[in-house]
Amino acid sequence: MTEKNQLIELIYEDNLVIAAEQLFEVNAIKHLIKTGSNLYIGSVKDGINYEIEIQSPFAKKQKVSCECSFYKDNKICKHIIAGLLQIRDQIKLKTTSASPKVESGASKKLLSLNTSQILEEISHSDLVAFIKSYARKDKKFTTQLKVNFARKIDLIDNADKYKSILNSIVRPNTGKESKANSSEIKALLLVLKDFSDQINDCIALGQYREGFNILDASISKLEYIRHHYAFHPDDLLKLHATYHQIIRYFLKEKLPQDLKSDMLNFLMNLASRSYYQYNDINDNVISIILSEYKIKIVSKA
Repeated sequence: MTEKNQLIELIYEDNLVIAAEQLFEVNAIKHLIKTGSNLYIGSVKDGINYEIEIQSPFAKKQKVSCECSFYKDNKICKHIIAGLLQIRDQIKLKTTSASPKVESGASKKLLSLNTSQILEEISHSDLVAFIKSYARKDKKFTTQLKVNFARKIDLIDNADKYKSILNSIVRPNTGKESKANSSEIKALLLVLKDFSDQINDCIALGQYREGFNILDASISKLEYIRHHYAFHPDDLLKLHATYHQIIRYFLKEKLPQDLKSDMLNFLMNLASRSYYQYNDINDNVISIILSEYKIKIVSKA
C-alpha cells in the first residue's frame, strides 16, 4: 500500500507529473544512488543531463535540488519528480521482495496498476493500435505526438515538418472563416514554448541544423501570429524576446560556415517581412545582424 506522503500524483501539479512520468518511463533517470543520511544523488537525461539531489524523500523535511532553470524559478521540476517516482518504485520493489509472493500457478498478479506496468505487460502491436486510435480522436494528442518525436523523424525537407505542425494548429490567415480563436492561439503558444526548449537542446547537443529548422519555422509563425491576432499579447511578446535571445545564443556557437550564411539570409528575409514587428530598438533581427555578423553600414556622402 502506498504511503500518503508517496502520493506524488496528488502532491504535485498534473503537468509536471505527466512530464516526469514520461522521463521515468523512458529510463531517463541515471545512476540514482543512495548515500548516507538518506540522500539520493543522480542525473536525469532530458536533452542534456541534469544533476539532481533528493534528501529524505517523502518526509516533511524533504530537500531537493536540480540544475535546470525551471527548478531555480519554482523550487520543483519534472526532473525532481521523476527522481521521486524512481525512488518510490525502488521502495515498492524492496517491499514486494520482502513480502510473501502473490503468484498463483503460472499467473502473475500485479500489486497495482500504473503506466509503467501497463507498458511492460501489453504487446507492441496493442500499444501501436491504441496510439493510432487515440490520435484519430484527439487532435491535441496528435499534435503532442508530432511535437515530441519530430526530431527523431527524417523527411526529405526537415524544415517542412515543423512548419506543418504549427500550421495544423493555426492555419495561415486567408479570410475571416480561417481565423483562429483564443484557445487555438494558446495551444500554439504552448508548442512554441516547447520548440524553444528543443532549440536550446539542439544547440547544447551540437545539432545545429535541426535547431535552425525549428527556429526558422517557429519564429516565423510567432511573428505572423503577433501581427494578425490580438489574443494573449503579453505571452506572445515574452516569446518574441525568448526567441531573439535564442538567436543570439545560437550565433555565439562555432557554426559551420554554410549554416551561418543560411542564418544570415534567414534573418535578412525575416527583417523584410511585412508582419515582423520592431518593438525594441536593440532587440530585433537587424540589431542582431549588425552586432553578431559585424556588418558595418556605410553611408554615402
